[in-house]
Amino acid sequence: MPQVIRKLRNRENEIEPAGARRLALAVARGGALLPRERGMFTSDLTFRQSAILVAHLLKRIPSGPERDATADEIFQQAQPLPFAFECLRWVRHDAGQPEADRIIAADAENRVASALADRIRSQALESPLYQGFGADAPALYWLWNKHSDGSAVQAHLRSCFQANTAEVDNFLECFVGYAWGMESGLPHRADFDRGSYDAVAKLIEPDFIVTNVKQRYGAELDTPQFHHGNETSLACRIAHQFTYIHLKVQEEKVQAAGRA
Repeated sequence: MPQVIRKLRNRENEIEPAGARRLALAVARGGALLPRERGMFTSDLTFRQSAILVAHLLKRIPSGPERDATADEIFQQAQPLPFAFECLRWVRHDAGQPEADRIIAADAENRVASALADRIRSQALESPLYQGFGADAPALYWLWNKHSDGSAVQAHLRSCFQANTAEVDNFLECFVGYAWGMESGLPHRADFDRGSYDAVAKLIEPDFIVTNVKQRYGAELDTPQFHHGNETSLACRIAHQFTYIHLKVQEEKVQAAGRA
């Protein structure tokens, strides 16, 4: 697949509109065939290049109803959901880009994003996203939350965690990626940082998470530590780091209120 995608990208500007439509749909439906490379500089290279290919093939179709209708088909059929999301990243128009670079009309873009969010919601109701999609789950939750009333994701996560309190560990772990040793070149799980905390806070109240982990990890979280040795389990380390950051955020709020 890496060779196939690379060769198609080299010829993407030569493909006629009808062929571009068929090929874009084929690549979108075949996302499960794509490898997810993991390396210091090459993570998800084929996955990302395939999504770029889909976006560029879509541009080969004349702009207007035909291109917008093809986009509808792509985001109805793209599999798996993380690949559909990656395709959306390259199709959507950023505010800082020139309007001439827009791939599909603004209403079509909102329509396909909402349709994908609906697919994500349906999948989540069958099985929590953090169980089936790992590190891809935060992006999927973000899109669902963006195209909902702002409370649906929180209500869903609360119901999952109330049914099984230990599920919080699996959820938080999705927000922790990998870091690479500069000397060894080997991967290890990174720390739960402020960016991860902020991403979680947009989905569910941090107080709810802190209450959950304190109930399970006990008094040691009264004075949480950010740094831990290898003997500490990943789940326990993340619980400490989340609680540590939460206390810092609370301190920042108190200081800001004092200045005000």
